[in-house]
Amino acid sequence: MDRSAEIDFVRDLLAEVHEARQFHEVVEYSAEAVWVVSFDEDCDVILDYDGDAERLFIFCELGSPPEEAAFDTYRFFLQYNYQASETGGARVALRDEEGPLSLIYDLSEAELRAGTLPIVLDNLEADLPAWRALVAEGLKTEADSPPGDPMHHHSLRV
Repeated sequence: MDRSAEIDFVRDLLAEVHEARQFHEVVEYSAEAVWVVSFDEDCDVILDYDGDAERLFIFCELGSPPEEAAFDTYRFFLQYNYQASETGGARVALRDEEGPLSLIYDLSEAELRAGTLPIVLDNLEADLPAWRALVAEGLKTEADSPPGDPMHHHSLRV
């Protein structure tokens, strides 16, 4: 499939999902094959189609942890990322040195064709408040105890 047809496929799929879910807003940046889906006025999800990788990358800003809890929070998410096979493949990363944490998830073309996008967007819309609260509160631990098992936070799955 050529790049134009791939982008049209993603555009049509997202239009179907938007029609069924009635997001607050969907903005397309067609030259970049990027869409911004707003669940509400305060929650944007960026969908970025990479034609070379044949994957749709999904990014959600989670915020920044309190400074005193940053180390433990980052350590927690490194442990979380290591367990990607158990967490559905979602990862959390820093966008840049000073930036907030971002949730990253990606779908292959086969997953898109299998109808996974609506499920992922529904799960994100339901779970993003918990993700953001976890980051905003930070994960501060006692001096020698780990911040906890990432799988204990069972809602942290896409």
